[in-house]
Amino acid sequence: MRQATDQEKYFIYRTNKLANESNQPKIEGVIKAFGLIRDVDTTLTDDDKVKFEAIDELESLRGDTEPKVFLESLTRDAFKCAGKEEFGEVRKSLNYYRNWLNAQSVV
Repeated sequence: MRQATDQEKYFIYRTNKLANESNQPKIEGVIKAFGLIRDVDTTLTDDDKVKFEAIDELESLRGDTEPKVFLESLTRDAFKCAGKEEFGEVRKSLNYYRNWLNAQSVV
């Protein structure tokens, strides 16, 4: 069994979000089947969940704005607001989002 890619983890994260009290067993079954078929670990860490929550929030803020334009605006605003001690973490987060957008083939 291999470690899931970020795209696979995001699929797992989004699928988990569909779960409610009545369909929880079915959702768990879909995720388990996905893991078995792709031979991946379907466990998400808390860090994974935080990353994907942030992506969902950024995507909802982006709306219909072209991804490249949104990313440039986001980068400018983030660095303007970031303190010196936060600069590295902001850069890391923006790079993660940029890579995620690139994997979606939209930037």
